[in-house]
Amino acid sequence: MGAPAVWAERTAWLEQVIARLRQADPRIRAIVLFGSAGWMPDLARDLDILVITESEPQEGNDGQDLFRDLPCSVDLVIRRVGDPLGSLAAAVRAGRLLWGDPQVVREALSGMPVPSPEEIWQTIHAAEDYARLAQAASNPWRQDRHYRTAFNTLFEAARLAVMHYLGTEERWGQLQKALPSAFASSFQRLVHHLHIRFWYEGDYPRDRPLESFEQWKEDVRRFVQALMAGGEGEGEGPSKSPSGLP
Repeated sequence: MGAPAVWAERTAWLEQVIARLRQADPRIRAIVLFGSAGWMPDLARDLDILVITESEPQEGNDGQDLFRDLPCSVDLVIRRVGDPLGSLAAAVRAGRLLWGDPQVVREALSGMPVPSPEEIWQTIHAAEDYARLAQAASNPWRQDRHYRTAFNTLFEAARLAVMHYLGTEERWGQLQKALPSAFASSFQRLVHHLHIRFWYEGDYPRDRPLESFEQWKEDVRRFVQALMAGGEGEGEGPSKSPSGLP
């Protein structure tokens, strides 16, 4: 299924999600799509939804029953108006307002820092740690899990770099759209390989995982450095996939 068809299908699902949420809770003030479905809908495997509401939380009711008949997984996060978003803030900054008052979301994000350069570089170092754990693992399952986590942590560093680059309220909700074209295509490739193919599907180069990791780490490092430079010189992003991958 091509990207336009996928997006049309996801749009129909989102309309169902919005309608059911508003019917279940008339005091909802904002509904935000975040996570991979918010910025790479053709690659996403589920829908991450943030609800900001004036209603009191109901113990034992996470809202999941509303979506059990939908053909996709819906992960629902509910916050009251005025509640801090905490670790969700970076992801929500990159999200897309589906319905409601954007000011409510801005208030929830106010005072929440964007990722710092130190956090981004430390995330790359954390990916190196996972790769070392994979090398040292004697159990095949644990080795596989560590390699997949290492690749996904490289993706997380790239995502944080994009959050840093787009870390203003004026750019909120326009993650990929606001990136220069070369960076947008490079980021999409990183999402596809590191997050979807290698981590989610486990389809990384198993005959040379460490070599592949080092090549992708260099790709991510150059991508981060180019974004840190303020997006000057779009061609500094990764120009092709390591190891001849499509």
